[in-house]
Amino acid sequence: MLLVSHYYATRAAAQSIKQLDTVAAKLSISLLRHTDIIPADKAFYEAGTAAKEVGWENMAFIFLNRFLDLTDAIEEGSLYALDHSDFQYTDIPYEVPLPAKQHVAVSPAVICSPNQVRGGMRGKFCLSRMRLPGARERGSFLPVPLAHRHPK
Repeated sequence: MLLVSHYYATRAAAQSIKQLDTVAAKLSISLLRHTDIIPADKAFYEAGTAAKEVGWENMAFIFLNRFLDLTDAIEEGSLYALDHSDFQYTDIPYEVPLPAKQHVAVSPAVICSPNQVRGGMRGKFCLSRMRLPGARERGSFLPVPLAHRHPK
C-alpha cells in the first residue's frame, strides 16, 4: 500500500512538470501492477491516457481497449469474457477484482470519435488509427521493466 501511495504522489508531482510527462506515464503504467488494490478500470484508463499523451500509441491502444472491456464487464457483472492474451507475459495481473461500479465516468465518446460512437463502433475499432502490436511485438510493448517484484 505504501508503494502505491508513493507512485501516486510521485506521478502527481511529475504531471505538473511538462519535462516529466514520460515519468508520469511510466508511473501510471507501473500502477497497473497493483489493480488488486486500486480499481482496475481507473488504472487502465489513466495508463492509457498517459501513454496516449506521450505518443506511445501501441500501449494506449492496449490499455484503453482493456478499459473499455472492463467497463463492459462491470456493466455485465462478470470478468468471464475478458481476453487476457495481451498481458500474458507481463506482471500486470489479469485476475483482478471486478469493481462494483465504474470509477471513471467516461463514455466511449472520449476515446472514439463522435462518428464512431454514433455508428456503434467501440474498442479496437475506435482506436483503429493506432497500430495493434503484431505477434512478434506482443509481450514486449511495455517500456518499463515488468519482471521486478517488490517484497510484500
